[in-house]
Amino acid sequence: MSQIYKTAIVALVLMNLLETLIRMDLTKAIFIAAVVIVLFGIPFISRGFRIITIVFFFAGLIILIWYKLPLDAWMTSFNSMTGLICILTVMQLFTIPIEVGKYNLAVGHLLKRICQGEGKLYFFITLITNIFSSILSMGSVPIMFSLIEDTVKKRVLNYKQFIATSICRGFSLSTLWAPGAATIYLVGQVTGVGWSQIFFPGIFLALIGITVSSLLELKRYERSANNQDTEIEALSDEEQRKAGQKVWYIAGAIIFVILLTMLFTRLNIGASSSSVVLSGVLVFLVWMFLLRKESQLKTGIKNYWGEGVLKAADLAPFFVAIGVFSGAFQKSSLAMLLEQSLHGYAHSLGLFAIIIIPLSIMVLTFVGLHPFISIVLLGQILMTLHLPLPAITLALCLNLGGSIAYMVSPFGGIVMTMAKFTDSAAIDIAIRWNLFFCTIYFILGISIAYFMGMIG
Repeated sequence: MSQIYKTAIVALVLMNLLETLIRMDLTKAIFIAAVVIVLFGIPFISRGFRIITIVFFFAGLIILIWYKLPLDAWMTSFNSMTGLICILTVMQLFTIPIEVGKYNLAVGHLLKRICQGEGKLYFFITLITNIFSSILSMGSVPIMFSLIEDTVKKRVLNYKQFIATSICRGFSLSTLWAPGAATIYLVGQVTGVGWSQIFFPGIFLALIGITVSSLLELKRYERSANNQDTEIEALSDEEQRKAGQKVWYIAGAIIFVILLTMLFTRLNIGASSSSVVLSGVLVFLVWMFLLRKESQLKTGIKNYWGEGVLKAADLAPFFVAIGVFSGAFQKSSLAMLLEQSLHGYAHSLGLFAIIIIPLSIMVLTFVGLHPFISIVLLGQILMTLHLPLPAITLALCLNLGGSIAYMVSPFGGIVMTMAKFTDSAAIDIAIRWNLFFCTIYFILGISIAYFMGMIG
């Protein structure tokens, strides 16, 4: 059964590449692969994830059947999150060259030199994740995790929380300003505010978030500087000589992925997710060619097929299920009913809109609605009203709500992914570890959004 599941994952990636390269319409084939992934993949995910997956999957099926939605709606719903599955699967490939070439040791050596304290290390990881995610989206997550896992484990006692929150927050805050972020595109679409108007306030909000996050975590991870020299595995003289070179190799690989993604996007080669997948595959193949003489290469490939595919795609059934539910909800009349019911309350919001908008997006994610859907629903309602707020403030509030929703929803893709990678509970990451930061950031964020609107 595991072989069928893994084959379906690989087939999904190959079909994504074929659609991108030769413009084939493989919607039906991708739909079949998504069905196989759910049916054969559920037994391989942990019990906590399995229950959530089954609940959302059957809730989506009930809506699709109850409202007698056409086959096109079924295929759109099942296929809606497959791009994310492909990104995670392809980017997990980078663990092969990283482990075979011992690049993680080189990164550990670099981090030891430039980040003497855990506070600096936390800030650095969050910032780099934010930058990488601006282009690679969720593709940055497996890469960052592979690069920092060993180093953080040896330097930080509570490493699970350290890794999960730094990467989760770095990724989520990138959606405030990243050119390729779907959130900004949707916000611009429903508010009429262009990306160029959102970019500078968005990047300011992201930098504020990274700074506040790092300051809050500074005391938590404060440790004695005397332990630093023994916490990272010692490098041999030869490895020390090559460490700097290996770090440049890693930087070069990531820069090439980013540049190729930007190029493919500009040339309209596939969707944004397809550009990331194609770029990742090309850079991976070149990297593997350069490491072809390494003795551990075959072992690395074998380990990836045995464990890596399942680790990267362990959440694949969940992503399909959440796509089925969100897609079915949006295609049914339920979305219209919700919009009509909210419209009645929206007239009385006034200035409280800057608080209610982001809060509503966060609340809706707790019932399984993707922030994309919440932004579209709320944005459409708000723009028909005559609120005493400038459009830029409404746009920033929608954007802020989506960003925070990624961090505090136990069903969010980034939270679920980090829960799997760090072997933590999604509820711990979302509520216990992120909620306090998100509360402070929410207050700061809406204040900045209001101020930006007043001076704009």
